Amino acid sequence: MACKKADIFPILGCNLALALKDHVWYIGLWVQTQQGYHHLCQLITHSTLSNTGNLREKVTLEQLLAAAPGLMLTTGGMDGPLYGLLAQHKLEEAQQILGILSNTFKDRTYIELQRCHPQHSRELDEQCIQLAYRCSLPLLASNPAFFMNANEFESHDALRCIALGRYVLEEARPRL
Repeated sequence: MACKKADIFPILGCNLALALKDHVWYIGLWVQTQQGYHHLCQLITHSTLSNTGNLREKVTLEQLLAAAPGLMLTTGGMDGPLYGLLAQHKLEEAQQILGILSNTFKDRTYIELQRCHPQHSRELDEQCIQLAYRCSLPLLASNPAFFMNANEFESHDALRCIALGRYVLEEARPRL
């Protein structure tokens, strides 16, 4: 009650894997309304219970678009479709995906920039910035935080393996 009286509200959201054609990219989804909370819960439930394989938590573009009302979308930074497609020199495909997302999410679409990976490319940042200006979309600078303290890494890694249906001892598995 004290938080509510002080106008402090939680920010609810998650990173979700989006299956596009033959690849899986990560996007951020953030709750804006009660309807958005319901839609996010539906997406998470579907992605967890309805998929099998080496990456269980994923949704299709169609599922994402149907659940858009009440949600805000960030493009996923370095692990998202914009950076990924631009790194593959697929500008037209990146523009097409961005167009689909921004036409559906409207003013709730943010192009996410991240400058935290060693393989980071200023050129990709600049391309994302130019796309944002061209499409009149806001930019969001973020930093992917997965745990509060470095000593929580092993626990997070184990939970991630469980979610992916993998084993900590596996060499060829997704890692942070």
